[in-house]
Amino acid sequence: MKKQILCCTAAILLAAGGLGTLPAGTLGTAIAASAAAYEDFEYSVDGDTVTITEYKGKGGDVVIPSEIDGKKVTAIGEFAFEGSDLTSVTIPDTVTSIGWEAFRYCGSLKSVTIPDSVTDFGWEAFKGCSSLKSVTLPDSVKTISTEMFMDCDILASVTIPISVK
Repeated sequence: MKKQILCCTAAILLAAGGLGTLPAGTLGTAIAASAAAYEDFEYSVDGDTVTITEYKGKGGDVVIPSEIDGKKVTAIGEFAFEGSDLTSVTIPDTVTSIGWEAFRYCGSLKSVTIPDSVTDFGWEAFKGCSSLKSVTLPDSVKTISTEMFMDCDILASVTIPISVK
């Protein structure tokens, strides 16, 4: 009974604004300041480098830009392309890292071009990419996760370089 009364009281206070509010526009301003957009990509800037943080496009064959606003694209962030309807993706030779679950559940992804500049992949980077048949990792790659290609049901071939630890 006490739980019901507390829950009802909290709900009434929230509905009435009794627990405090943020000044109008505060949340939107914070979100807008943390991300920028270029074509179908959202990104963040750190000094002279860019991280792709989200893909908003329709899918198909996607070429990630090597530069945005004069800054090199050096990373693909966590979940950036998750669930996108990509059929192929070309990663530029400016990218050095691919974040956790960056391409997770891109079920239509059939091919990915990974340049020699990429050294690190995050956990489950390609999990659930059920249309991938083969992947060749470049000699520059130093680390991959054990679950990088989990649930890639028809993946028949992965070439892993000796540089991987």
